[in-house]
Amino acid sequence: MKDYLYFDHAAATSVRPQAQQAVAKALGENLGNPSSVHQIGRKARGLIDEARLDLAEIFMVKSSEVIFTSGATEAAHTGIIGAYLALKSKRGVIYTSPLVHSCVHEALDFLAQNYAVKVKPLPLSKTGHIDLESIDEKLIGESDMIVIEHLNSEMGILQPAAKLGKKIIRWAEESGNLKPLFMVDTAASAVSERVGLDFQKCDLLTLSAEKIGGISGTGVLLKKENVSLVPLQGGTQEWGWRGGTENTLGILALHEAFKALFKNQEAQNQNLETIKKLLINFLNSEFPEVKMTTPEEGSGLHILHLILPQTPSSLFVVQADLQGVGLSAGSACSSGSVEGSKVLKALGFSDLEAAQGLRISWGWDTTLEETEALIVRLKTLLKS
Repeated sequence: MKDYLYFDHAAATSVRPQAQQAVAKALGENLGNPSSVHQIGRKARGLIDEARLDLAEIFMVKSSEVIFTSGATEAAHTGIIGAYLALKSKRGVIYTSPLVHSCVHEALDFLAQNYAVKVKPLPLSKTGHIDLESIDEKLIGESDMIVIEHLNSEMGILQPAAKLGKKIIRWAEESGNLKPLFMVDTAASAVSERVGLDFQKCDLLTLSAEKIGGISGTGVLLKKENVSLVPLQGGTQEWGWRGGTENTLGILALHEAFKALFKNQEAQNQNLETIKKLLINFLNSEFPEVKMTTPEEGSGLHILHLILPQTPSSLFVVQADLQGVGLSAGSACSSGSVEGSKVLKALGFSDLEAAQGLRISWGWDTTLEETEALIVRLKTLLKS
C-alpha cells in the first residue's frame, strides 16, 4: 500500500501503464512534426491518424468529428465560443447549468462581455439535477445553444444529458424550427460513463486525458460534421478548426488510456461503486453529523461530497495532507484556486456551508486496502 493516500482523482487521476508505455516508446523513436512531409513527420502523422480512427470507433463517431486539443478547457472554449460565433442566425441567448465547470463559465462570460450574449440558468431540482419538466418550448425556442456538464466534478451530480438531448431534438422536429446547439462537458464523467452514447444526442462534447489516465495537456472536442466553428487561433491542423502543432505524445497517451478504460470499464466501475459504498457506510455509522451532499440517485461512482461540521474545508485539507491524505475542498480550476463555493451557493447552501465542503474522489487504480486505510485516517481527522 502507498504511504500517501491520494483521493483527489477527480482533479487528475493516475497515468495508466498503457499510456506510460506509449509515451516511453514514442520518446525512444525520432518522431518529427506531424505536419512535415518527410517520412519522420509522416510517421508521427500516422500515429495521430491511427489514434483518431480508433477513438472515433470507441465514441461511435466519424474520424473527422474528433478534434484534439490541449485539454478540456480549450475544447470547451473552442466548442462554445467557436460554435456560437459561427452561427449564421443568432437569438443572443445561451442556457447553461449553474453547476458547469469554471472553464465553461469563463467561455460563456467571454461571450456575454464581448458579444452581449444573454447567459441564462437552466432550472435545477433540489438535488442539483437539471429539471427536465421545467424546460419548455419557450426556453428551447429562444436558445442559440444549451451547455451542460454531464457530471459535476465537485459534488458528483450526474445530469440527464441524453434525455435533455432527446427533448431538444424532439422540439425541433415537432416545431420545424432550427435546433439550438447542444454541448455536453463530459470531462468528469468519462471515467465511468459511456459518453459516446451521449454524443448521439448532442452537437459538441468535451473530454480530458488527465481524468481517465492519460497525461495532462491533452483533450478532445467531438464536433458533429454539420456544426461549424470559428477557430480561436489560425492554423491548418485539426481540419483547420484548431491551429497549432498537435501534441503527439499526449494524443498517444490519451488513446491508450481510453482503450484501457473501455476494455475494463465494467470491472472498474464495480470497484468504484464498492469504494463509494464503503465510505458512505463508514460516515453514516461513525459520523452522522457529517452531511453528505452527493445525491443517492443520479450521481457519479467516483466522487463523494461532504459538508464538515464546524470545520473550514481549506483547513481540513491541509491537516489531511500532513497526515498523508490527499483530498480537495472543491473543483480546482486552472489557476489552482477553489471553485467549490460557487457550486454550493448555486444549490442554496449558506456561505458557511460553502466554506465547509469537502470532496473525496478515487480512481481506476484505487484499492480497497487504500480505502480502508483512508477510513482509519479520516476517523482521526474528523475526531480532532
